[in-house]
Amino acid sequence: MWLGCGLFGLHRLYLGRRTSAAVMAGITLISLALAQSGLGLLGFAATGAWALADLLLIPEMARECNAALAQTAAVVA
Repeated sequence: MWLGCGLFGLHRLYLGRRTSAAVMAGITLISLALAQSGLGLLGFAATGAWALADLLLIPEMARECNAALAQTAAVVA
């Protein structure tokens, strides 16, 4: 998911981080609109760096999400 849609933040949305996913998608979409003027490159650089940082952060985010799901399942059971 990160590899295919990393600049749009879909991996963050999947892991329950809605706000940062929306910000990432917003920056990318604005960058697409501004790409011809050259200003879009700044946005792509920002979200690209963010997506690369997420490559290191995703395992911990997934552990937190899985722990929360396990805790919810334990309460329901």
